Amino acid sequence: MAKTMESAPKAAIAAYRGAMSDQTARPGAARGSRYEASKPARFVGSDGRILKRPAVQGFAAIYQTTFQAKGHYVFLQAGCLDDSIYQPGKLLLLDHSEQKQVGATSLGLEFANTSAANPVHGLAYRMPLDAANADSEMIFNTVSKLERPCVSIGISYDKAETIQVEGQDVEVVIKASLKEISLVREGAVPGTNASLVDLDDEEPWLWMAARSRRFVADKLIGNVEARAKRITDALRGLKL
Repeated sequence: MAKTMESAPKAAIAAYRGAMSDQTARPGAARGSRYEASKPARFVGSDGRILKRPAVQGFAAIYQTTFQAKGHYVFLQAGCLDDSIYQPGKLLLLDHSEQKQVGATSLGLEFANTSAANPVHGLAYRMPLDAANADSEMIFNTVSKLERPCVSIGISYDKAETIQVEGQDVEVVIKASLKEISLVREGAVPGTNASLVDLDDEEPWLWMAARSRRFVADKLIGNVEARAKRITDALRGLKL
């Protein structure tokens, strides 16, 4: 029996139309910029091809997953971020440091949820790396060098409850507000990723793109590469 495609949320459609109509009207560089906005950047993909419209994208969180954060277990319930992801004012940081703000929704950062019917059930994100953001080159470099190949979310709880599972306290997040996402070396939530892409090759609507085989494949490849990098770094630190 053929599966019917889930209907897109109205907020997602509105966000997409707004982003498309505002492609040429993004404000200036993020606070704390390290490069001048006028400096030309040359972005080259892993295959040696120049990326005409570079962007960073991936999954910032995976739902229905238990992970450890600040010494305790947390479970992100599906839909816990639904009320906040289409609101403006979200930031892209490095390592959750407000002193290292490198992007924002005002610079094209956007989000979309996938569902349990999709290969990955989580929160997808995307941000163009264009001249409007003076930190685009920094983002590209830290991701391409696998310095920060993963993503972590910064949220505030609106509704949560603690339950016990096999003697362990687990904080179940029922409703939360997304404040920022950060590029990090390793995220608390397993399976997140930061992938560099050319938007000329991507589905323009993130809601659809996040459901594609390409998007999921990039996540899997990114997870393997990030893990291999961490293992290599650990081995280099051993005295054999």
